[in-house]
Amino acid sequence: MLNRQKSLTRFRDEEFDLAVIGAGINGAAVARDAAMRGLSVALIDRGDFACATSSRSSKLIHGGFRYLPQGQFKLVYGALRERERLRHLTAPHLVHPIQFLFPVYRGRGFNRLTMAMGLTLYDLFAGMPFKEWHSTLNAAEVRETEPALSRDGLTGGAMYFDAWADDARVTFENVLDADLHGAAVANYASVENFSMTDGQIASASLRDLLGGVSFELRATKFLNATGPWVDQIRRMDDPLSKPCVRLTKGVHLVFARTVLPVRESIVLGDERGRIVFVMPHDRYVLVGTTDTDYPGDPASVRTEADDIEYLLAVLAESLPGIKLKNADVASSFAGLRALVRGEKGAAAPSAVPREEVILESSSGLITVAGGKFTTHREIAQKLVDLVMKRL
Repeated sequence: MLNRQKSLTRFRDEEFDLAVIGAGINGAAVARDAAMRGLSVALIDRGDFACATSSRSSKLIHGGFRYLPQGQFKLVYGALRERERLRHLTAPHLVHPIQFLFPVYRGRGFNRLTMAMGLTLYDLFAGMPFKEWHSTLNAAEVRETEPALSRDGLTGGAMYFDAWADDARVTFENVLDADLHGAAVANYASVENFSMTDGQIASASLRDLLGGVSFELRATKFLNATGPWVDQIRRMDDPLSKPCVRLTKGVHLVFARTVLPVRESIVLGDERGRIVFVMPHDRYVLVGTTDTDYPGDPASVRTEADDIEYLLAVLAESLPGIKLKNADVASSFAGLRALVRGEKGAAAPSAVPREEVILESSSGLITVAGGKFTTHREIAQKLVDLVMKRL
């Protein structure tokens, strides 16, 4: 099992094929894939494993139904195939089915026909057995299924399956499997700078944040998987590098089930067509998420009053009989998405594609950012394929 001190000693003494900076889901999955292929791998993180974006998601393993109207069929297809792989093959102990009620309102997003067509495509992409296919509901059936929903403009709805998991645990089990396959793994280890040989990165100056000592980590290839901090690492390699990601903030609220007594997991929409999930788990209900640009320090992201106000407004519109106020929020968490950076203001955050960003600098630093949590294995396979070619 994980032995941090042994890994730090290996960092000092060995030269690795691949050093992965960042142990969120992308970095952890890359380290696992590379170690399983027999590469010597170092995996480091300056904080806890999965301490940032990879523990602050909606906890969903899903295809992303809302991306179908945007024409992102390849993304949805790949995510659904990965969902089923995780659910039935790779991690059935972690990934579990969750059934959603998706109500349809007149003049708000989907109508009943487009909903049925979209969910049919969704189930086909996933290769779902017929017993798990979606079912369509009329307005009366929706009201019977979830009496708390607003009846104003309700035309019907659907029930469909996706999946959910503890995102931090999925990430940590990738870290554990990398370790079991021989990777040297340590958290609270920070990259300070890079050293070059013949124009290529040969080593990184590493600081042990617990022991207070610094040393060189040598590797043939370095991979930057630091999520919201990828551009900071890229500037260590090339101070003139331009930002490659656009950061957007996602906030989730947690309510006691006694104050938000919904029967079902529900998909709600706002007036702009954004999706907000309402998901009861045991004694609590998770509600989210927001999607707004974030220009600040990634380490300082937090829930703001505007975020709470927005989510409470969505709940008030669709669940008018449940009167929620700020004091009812039991907890909240905020995370950052690293999205493909286009022209500033060219698209609303919700419309930006969720595909991963993969870059390679002239000095050999490979950078990955973004992508969907669900597709982490597929992203890792692409990256390790690239590393193998370079090696």
